[in-house]
Amino acid sequence: MKNKILAIALLIIGVGICFFGVKNFKSEQAKHDTYIETTAIVVGYEDCELDEGDIGNRYIAEYKIDRDTYQIKSNTCSNVTKGINSKVKIKYNPNNPSDAVFANDISRYILVPIGLVFIVCAVIVFRKED
Repeated sequence: MKNKILAIALLIIGVGICFFGVKNFKSEQAKHDTYIETTAIVVGYEDCELDEGDIGNRYIAEYKIDRDTYQIKSNTCSNVTKGINSKVKIKYNPNNPSDAVFANDISRYILVPIGLVFIVCAVIVFRKED
């Protein structure tokens, strides 16, 4: 009985993560398909927390559209840094240039596989009941 409850919980979590992952993927993919690519320059860093309280860095990049300058912060916290003045590819919304994403961001691909892992675990736990 415990295994069935655990399997159902894992299944619900997995389906929820997959649902959110597909929704997020479609939204982010639409941005990558319709936004305009340009180059941004790394201008600085901000501290962020890595696992277990270690401090890492999140880089800040600037890009210019027409006469205006915008900033974008990296999504990930890392102890590996990009050099100041390094170039990074971004994509910005032509209707709202302050809305931008990193061109090489693959985070939209992560959630669905994680959800599938939960679903597979649910099946394994449920079959273990037999």
